[in-house]
Amino acid sequence: MTSIDDAAAEALKRSFLLGTTRNPAPIGAALKAVISEQGSATELAALALIGQRMRFLRHDAPPAPNTRSPIDDPRKIVPDAARPLMRRLVAAQDGSASDVAALALADACNRLRLRPHPFDLPRLATFIRAHGDSLGADAAAWAERNDDHEKRPRHYFDADTIDAGNWTTARPAARVEFIAAMRGCEPDRARELVEASFAEDAAPIRARLLDALGRGLSHADIPFLESLAKDRAPTVRERAQQLLKFIPGTAAAEGHIRDLVARTRIATAGVLRRRATLTLELPANLPVVPPALPTEAGRRWAVNEYAGVGLDAMAAAFGLPVVDMIAAAAEDAPLLALFARQASIESRFDVLAAIVREHAIDAWIDAVGSEGGARELPDDTTIEQWCAAALAPGLWPAPPPPAHLNRLYVFLRRPLPLAQARELLGSRAFATIANAAWSAEILGPLCLAIAALTPHSLRSELRRAFTALPANEISRALVLLDCLAFLDPASDQECAP
Repeated sequence: MTSIDDAAAEALKRSFLLGTTRNPAPIGAALKAVISEQGSATELAALALIGQRMRFLRHDAPPAPNTRSPIDDPRKIVPDAARPLMRRLVAAQDGSASDVAALALADACNRLRLRPHPFDLPRLATFIRAHGDSLGADAAAWAERNDDHEKRPRHYFDADTIDAGNWTTARPAARVEFIAAMRGCEPDRARELVEASFAEDAAPIRARLLDALGRGLSHADIPFLESLAKDRAPTVRERAQQLLKFIPGTAAAEGHIRDLVARTRIATAGVLRRRATLTLELPANLPVVPPALPTEAGRRWAVNEYAGVGLDAMAAAFGLPVVDMIAAAAEDAPLLALFARQASIESRFDVLAAIVREHAIDAWIDAVGSEGGARELPDDTTIEQWCAAALAPGLWPAPPPPAHLNRLYVFLRRPLPLAQARELLGSRAFATIANAAWSAEILGPLCLAIAALTPHSLRSELRRAFTALPANEISRALVLLDCLAFLDPASDQECAP
């Protein structure tokens, strides 16, 4: 009995599969061992022989089944009309995956429980890697598809399924958000969870978890923070020491207050009505980072150096009530900036409103802060209270610089409440956008920031106002408004005046 050579048989089969017109079948070479010289080797006979051979050919064992659990993402896919606008905003040549428009788009998807279309994931790769935590489990899993990690639990990519029992196996950003949210309602429980898993976490994650604990510090946190004095990571040790400065009664906090008092010159002013004045002495070598002004640099330094020291502790150190302490610093911009930031941290919105409306209309810029830690305002109610106290757009003489409006959106992570948004669109500052001459480098980012801060019920009004501006200079803001309109259409009731 003779057999067909495997290589020759494969060549013959390939010829039949690709077509014998362009790939003539090597019948003679393949079947020379089984057909006699007098026999005729036809294509039909060769095809029948190859078919019989394939019937009895033994195949290798099938590959092992993929045991990885599929990602269960309950979010809806974004509307088809929004898909090209999303790609234009964050994936096109003139798009950006890191500016305020990209952040507003990611926040809208997170708020409305939407996710990108699977076909768009490769084109939105940079955007998804930057904002995967806001785009749903499917997008987050796609962003980490090539990472060489062990098998993960199904809830790893879904932040909505995290609880106290599985939070240690979630993504780092989701873990920080979970602890920050719990810190607002159960501060001791949040600290206990962090303390129980702290030793197994990497240094960057430990530092971020400490940022999440920064809200609602109390004396109960002192033993845990003091135990980190010998932590193996310098960033963790420094962050723990910084948090200790913000807990009244600790040695670090007392030293912080003494340093502030030593830097502050206390004097009296007035002829008929004598009143105290406070002036903060700034470092002689204070760096001024362009394009910041010297006064703005001093405000930033005061906030970064002393924010966290309680208002009551500062007032006691100066020997003044809080109201009188703020009035005494009325002529000192760095101290007012510090007081505004501290009022925001402590959620003392009455104090913040007094600073803004009686002393510094732009004190909201200082109240926002500059650190990018865990989200400071935990819910929509607190955000509305903060905005009502800190923002008075009707009193602004001119639009704030785009960089400050961008920081405001990063601080809020949502559009303005309706009251402040209406006040902004009807303000003198907003009217100057159309009436004044602006360079394209300022006009485009300014309109983009305002578009991100405008709630959906006022976007049509904002778009009508933008018709008076050069469309080519504010094209990105117009695309953002159109995209958000498809993602989040306003109802007739919400659009009513």
